[in-house]
Amino acid sequence: MPSTYWGYWLVVMGVAIVGLVATVNGLTTTQTQDYLSIKEITDASMLEAIDYGYYRDYTEVKIDKEKFMEVFIRRVAQTMGLQDRYTINFYDIYEAPPKVSVELISNSGNSIDGNGYTVPTRYSAILQLFNETGGNSGTVTPKPTTPTEPEETDPEEPEEPEEEVACEGDISTTALKGMHGTAMGSVAIYSDSTKSQVIGTTTPGVIFDISGEKGNLWNIKYNGECGWVEDTKMAINLKDYFRGKSGISINITNASSSIMKVNGVDIPGVTGKDLYSSEFDNFVPLTYSFAQDLAKAANAAASAGDTIVVYEAYRPGGISGKVYSGVTSLVSSGTIKEATSDSQCKSSSKGTYYNCSYDDTYPNFNGVYWQRATFINNSNNSLHNYGCAVDVSLSGYNDMPSAMHDLSANAVKFGGMRNSTAYNWGQANNKWFNSKFEKSNGATRLRNYMYGAAGMKEITSEWWHYESPTCKNNIGSPQSFWAA
Repeated sequence: MPSTYWGYWLVVMGVAIVGLVATVNGLTTTQTQDYLSIKEITDASMLEAIDYGYYRDYTEVKIDKEKFMEVFIRRVAQTMGLQDRYTINFYDIYEAPPKVSVELISNSGNSIDGNGYTVPTRYSAILQLFNETGGNSGTVTPKPTTPTEPEETDPEEPEEPEEEVACEGDISTTALKGMHGTAMGSVAIYSDSTKSQVIGTTTPGVIFDISGEKGNLWNIKYNGECGWVEDTKMAINLKDYFRGKSGISINITNASSSIMKVNGVDIPGVTGKDLYSSEFDNFVPLTYSFAQDLAKAANAAASAGDTIVVYEAYRPGGISGKVYSGVTSLVSSGTIKEATSDSQCKSSSKGTYYNCSYDDTYPNFNGVYWQRATFINNSNNSLHNYGCAVDVSLSGYNDMPSAMHDLSANAVKFGGMRNSTAYNWGQANNKWFNSKFEKSNGATRLRNYMYGAAGMKEITSEWWHYESPTCKNNIGSPQSFWAA
């Protein structure tokens, strides 16, 4: 082969090797840069997404998922150039304990054809904050917000850091450990499980940590101090109590955007409004004894493959009055019509009055009027105000007698106990139920769980409402904390 050909191939090979080195260098450099960038951005985004309100209430670290994603995307965009092409993928994002997995797919900008290569870089991070004593349980010991002058100490004899008080006492079970509660009234706090000394009283709405139980007593940490309280007047956080459990989910619509209506008509100042304070974002109170009954219903539902959805539990006093006033304004303006006697219902066509019952199957149920107070009470005497009632539905069923929280005769379950007088409109047919309820697979299954399995009480005017009068007697008086 002539020497000129050898020279030609040497040049070609040299160019190929230089291109290959440049490409590999571009890939490795880009991946290294991406890794360092994504690591720094992820760590900073997690810190910026910490929910400090949640930490203040529960001393547990939690991030806001949406805020993390927003901050991460913004920081990546600030890092990349205008001509850079990249894709961001979010995988597992857990709010508590904080854990994220993200992927950044970028273009190397180096290839023989000039199009570049895609370089995927995945990074996972767990946020752990160490407390002053070296623990890493996911909680931190708050430090002073303003610097103070350090005291002079002997360097050979440093002061021991003050350890966080652990409230565990002589508890017999730790099933509730790590959960949170609040009192449904002013209740004595005892120094020990023998109740030998009263060391304080609870304030309704103040959140405390639960360490365990002994008999009907809770061992708690209240305002930084350990003590014991009787559980009969305590409410537990349903979000804690049912976390990770099947057969139940929680969707308190009055704490975000109320769905209360009257015969499909929006209630002024109520429908679409957030009626409760921000505490409901993380804490849904229900009296402990009633929560235990709800657990029985949830277990029965889970065994049958169903899921109970809780739309309302404890309701702050004053909210019912607000809803009642809204309904009154609709009646006064003529937006809806309200019957005040059976004769009005019997002489009117179906649908004229929101509070008249009609039943095509059981004629004796026709022409019955229901007082406004049977749907919403103007006082603070609803069992919701005691934390002793829930409004529930079943997920996935579209045959309920009415929309959830539609305050009208559409929601009526029974043909009896109307206006404090017992009626059995279906007696001739040996029936109690409104036929719309009777024909609803979802509503009857729900009743099997709430009334049948859990033994809860029901009311005639709302298919979704279940309660415990015994629980009300234990609490004694309605509560008003956490209204918006």
